[in-house]
Amino acid sequence: MVSSWLLATWLTAAPPTDSPPLPGLAPPMVLEVRPPVSHLEEKPPVVEPERSRGVSASLSLGAITEGGAQPQSLLGVSLGTRVGAGRWSGVLESWFVFPTTLTVSGSTSIDAWSLGGTGGGCGEVDVESTALSACVLARVGAMQLRGRHVEVSPQGWVPLVAAGARLHAEWPRDRSLGVFVSLELWAPLLRTRLATAETTVWSQPWVFGGAVVGALARLP
Repeated sequence: MVSSWLLATWLTAAPPTDSPPLPGLAPPMVLEVRPPVSHLEEKPPVVEPERSRGVSASLSLGAITEGGAQPQSLLGVSLGTRVGAGRWSGVLESWFVFPTTLTVSGSTSIDAWSLGGTGGGCGEVDVESTALSACVLARVGAMQLRGRHVEVSPQGWVPLVAAGARLHAEWPRDRSLGVFVSLELWAPLLRTRLATAETTVWSQPWVFGGAVVGALARLP
């Protein structure tokens, strides 16, 4: 009986579990849970530096296809150079249009071939790996005419003068070797007319055009 009474008295006097800790005892440890921290720092986006635009120079060799420069003209060849600073450049080219024959009637015909030079200025813009440019040009040359079994006027050397524009694309733009394509439109300042004793057999059109496809080498 005495032991039961002592046990009941001790349980009644015991402090509740949420009471402050007894003197001399450390308070319970509280663990704070934090979200994991990533040790990988986010890298800033990579910004590609703009292409350096110092002095540049290139040589080009192209195949010409055009209509209207001379009677029955179709194919030719061009050799040129381009020198620039920044987005602006100058073009200087020589060109040759292969001989052609214009049949007048039966065995009578007119043979023609022409050569000359082109010069002008261009402005350039980059579109990814391609360099695009627009050019304003002047073209000066001469055409050789000769009639077979027919008197034609004029004969011999005839001047060719024209003003024009060009759309030009080079790819790839940052390599030593590349390819190019050009579209051209010309307006002759001196129009040539070929005539026999009876009639006019050919007149140079007011506007003619062509295209050039070729390869280029950029000088270091």
